[in-house]
Amino acid sequence: MSEISSENGSKALPPEQQVKNILGLQNGSAIEEHPRIFCELQEIKYDKDNKVGTWEEVARWIKFEEDVEEGGDRWTKPHVATLSLHSLFELRSLVMHGTVLLAMQAKEMIDIIDLVLENMTKVTKQLPDDPETVKKVREQLLSHHLHQHDIKEKREKNSSPHSNREEEKKPHPSEKDLLKLKQQKTDRQKHFMRHIPKGAEASNILVGSLDCLESPVMAFVRLEEAVVIEDLCEVDIPTRFIFILLGQRDNTNYYQIGRSVSTLMSDEIFHEVATKQKPGRIY
Repeated sequence: MSEISSENGSKALPPEQQVKNILGLQNGSAIEEHPRIFCELQEIKYDKDNKVGTWEEVARWIKFEEDVEEGGDRWTKPHVATLSLHSLFELRSLVMHGTVLLAMQAKEMIDIIDLVLENMTKVTKQLPDDPETVKKVREQLLSHHLHQHDIKEKREKNSSPHSNREEEKKPHPSEKDLLKLKQQKTDRQKHFMRHIPKGAEASNILVGSLDCLESPVMAFVRLEEAVVIEDLCEVDIPTRFIFILLGQRDNTNYYQIGRSVSTLMSDEIFHEVATKQKPGRIY
C-alpha cells in the first residue's frame, strides 16, 4: 500500500490504513461493539428583540435523518441524508483549525463550555481574548434548549385566541398540575425511547450565528465519561460528543454543516473512529 505525503512533507498512511490502525484492525480483528449514537441538531433561533437566542431542535438521527417539518408541528419520516460536498469541505477545514478536545473530564455543561472557551482563546486563537466577546459567546452557549415537544406545546399555547386573557386570570399552577405536566413529558420520552437502541449515547450538535463574532468558531468535544446533561438532549441518555459551530451572519450555512456532522456521527464506522481516535493532530 503506497504512502502519501502530509502537509509537513512527512510520509502519512493512506486514509483507509489510518482508519484500520485507529480501529485496531491490523490483524483482521473485528470492530468492537460501541454504544449506538442518537444525534440531535439544534440551531439558534431569535425572538423579536432578543439579544440571546434559544437553542431549538431542528433535526435528529437514530440511524437515519428526521427533520422538523415547516411549521414545527411534526417530524418527517426517517430518510437517508443527502449532503453537499461544499458543507463537507467547510467542515473539514473547521476541524483542522478548530478546537478538538478528545478526552475532556467534565460532567456539567458550564464546565464543558468554560474549557472550550479557554481553548478557543488561548490555544487555537479562534476567539479574541476579549472579555466582552467571550462573555456573549458563553451566554449563548449556556442559554435554554427547546426540544420539539417543548416547541409544539409553546406554539399551541400561543396560538390560542384567548391565551393572553386566560393567562391573566389563571392562577399559578398547583403542585398537582406541575406533576401532571412532568408525567406527560416523561410519557413522551418513554414513547420515543422505544426507538432508541438500549445503551445509546447522545451526540449534540449546536450551530448558529452571533453578531459579536467576526469569523466562525468551532469545537468538537468527546467526553471521557458520557453523562446525562440536564436540558441538553431531547431524551435522558448520556452525552458523549458535543459539536459547536458559531459564526457571523454571512453566507455560511451553519445548518448544513451541522447536518454533515450529525450524519457522519450516526455512521457506525465514523463513530467508531471518533470514539477511538487518540488526542492529537487529526489529518
